[in-house]
Amino acid sequence: MKELKPIIIPERFEYMDQYIKENPKLFPEGFPVNCLLHKGKTGCGGTEMVLNNERNTIIAVPTKDLIKNKIEPNAQRKERRDYILGVMEGIEEYQIMNYIEQYKVKKIMVTYDSLPKVIKIIAAKGGNAYEDYFLLVDEYHRLFLDNLFRDNAVRNLLNEAIKFKSVTFMTATPVDEIFIMEELKYLPVQEIIWEGKKRVDVKVIRTNSVMEQVLSHIGFGMGIAVPEAQNLHFFVNSVSFIASVIKKQQLTPNLARIVCSNTGENKKKLGEEFEISTTSSPVKKFNFYTSTVFEGSDILDENGYTIVVSDGNTSSRIIDISTSMKQICGRIRNSKYKYRVDYICPYSKTLDQPFDEYLAYTLEEMDKTQKWVERINNLEEENRKWEINIMRKGLDQTYIRINESSSMLEVDKNKYMLDLYNYKKRCELLGKDWDVKSNLIYNDYIVSEITSVTHEKTPSINLLAKGKVRKCFKDYFEEYAMLKERREKENTISFHFSRMFNLQEERHQVLEREYPLVKDAYEKLGVDKVRNMKYKTSNIKRELKKLANLPDSKIVIDYIKKRYSLPCQLEVSTWKEILDNIYHVELGLDECTKAKATDLNKWFVTEYGYIKKEKVTTDVMTVIREKSIIEGQDLMNDIE
Repeated sequence: MKELKPIIIPERFEYMDQYIKENPKLFPEGFPVNCLLHKGKTGCGGTEMVLNNERNTIIAVPTKDLIKNKIEPNAQRKERRDYILGVMEGIEEYQIMNYIEQYKVKKIMVTYDSLPKVIKIIAAKGGNAYEDYFLLVDEYHRLFLDNLFRDNAVRNLLNEAIKFKSVTFMTATPVDEIFIMEELKYLPVQEIIWEGKKRVDVKVIRTNSVMEQVLSHIGFGMGIAVPEAQNLHFFVNSVSFIASVIKKQQLTPNLARIVCSNTGENKKKLGEEFEISTTSSPVKKFNFYTSTVFEGSDILDENGYTIVVSDGNTSSRIIDISTSMKQICGRIRNSKYKYRVDYICPYSKTLDQPFDEYLAYTLEEMDKTQKWVERINNLEEENRKWEINIMRKGLDQTYIRINESSSMLEVDKNKYMLDLYNYKKRCELLGKDWDVKSNLIYNDYIVSEITSVTHEKTPSINLLAKGKVRKCFKDYFEEYAMLKERREKENTISFHFSRMFNLQEERHQVLEREYPLVKDAYEKLGVDKVRNMKYKTSNIKRELKKLANLPDSKIVIDYIKKRYSLPCQLEVSTWKEILDNIYHVELGLDECTKAKATDLNKWFVTEYGYIKKEKVTTDVMTVIREKSIIEGQDLMNDIE
């Protein structure tokens, strides 16, 4: 990729517009255009600059919350809906048309998903968005990070963006060059270096229990250890985690504010007592944020102290140092503690696969997939369409997609790079203290200290009965139903019984984690229907498959990927037990169906080896990554 000469902004400048106004010859269009703009720091006013200049502009952002943050009032400005149009839910086409007619200078903020719609409406009103508007794709690193879940939205935005005469992809926190999307590599990189940039001082707290450490921080915050005027702002990308913290600490709405995506599922997790807030709502003693506001949002709290919570249980909970954490450190714009951050993360851990080896496996898998796709695409048209139609239902389109217009297969290399990125995050998070410190220093932080804190873990409840007695689906389902009913009554129980209900909630979560079929049957079919079906798992699974429309292979893959961070090395016998559980509990197959660890070779890239424990050699298997192509017929269909 081509890199332009860096723009070096002297110390006396705090915002981009201050420097650009003094150097207009460097920016003929009033802003760096037709580039990947790495603006160097958060809060430097890049988005504000294009919102306030005299040029027709479309700003594409990753979330509707970011749009709300920019147009809603706060302590520093009035509401701006009168001249900035935010295209999100509730905005009809006629409102967009009326806005285009009414305003001479147009400022339209859209989510990535909405850009094509706005372009069409501009054309319907006789305009040409590609010629008449400047397009700013803000927080463009999210195009890569969200690609797995918003594939169509990302692809449609990229297809439209390249048609604009003037377009800039901007971020304060670019990903490494290897992870920049293939579709963006035609643009040069324009870096901004701020001579007066102040470094953030990070206190790293490594612990055996991230949850207990967060509870400890809140406990101190409620006591005399934290100044009364200091408010704690927790950035943790999990609503379930936040809900657990609130329950365990018995936090009330007057003490806690939660800012996350306003969805029915999140409301259900938080309960009726707590409402989902916005960044412009009143600050409270304890404030919790998910990734919906990690980028671009303005949080105002002079007494706000930032605490970043990075949990290695899933890739979405890892707050990586090079990208997400840089964004978070700039969120509280006016805090007296702006340059101090606590970073809570797990103890170091020896990973089952070094990053270099995982990289090699991934590149090999991508190469195999590319050759397979080329073989299919090189068939005669009639044979190619016939092959693709046969595989259409069972094809896992995570890494391979069907181009409907050409009836050709395409490999999505960005998805492979996202796998690498997520594993790189895990390697960085779980590295030794020196590795974490080096990574922070490399990313321009000051590391004031690294401390280790051990918490006594609450004894977990054994899910499976000891001995040879095996509980059946009916037992698990009825227990889960009972816990759900008790949970609804929890608010009426006195405070003195709260610990008992914490234990019930723990059991409730264990059941959900280990036996998703129980949860799905309860939520999607209901208690009465399951009882009428005599708890027969094959019938339950068949009904759920009708609702979910998922192939069996996907169920197996999703089950393992959700519960085990890949690459994952376990004894061969353990993998067999896991598959046995999937076959008989999740899929409801007959007891005569036998699971073999080698079944995993169908869905995953695996590696066999052995380890020695107390002079005894034990066979192990490392499940490295998901395969792009499922070989042969679907195993689950064969079994059924």
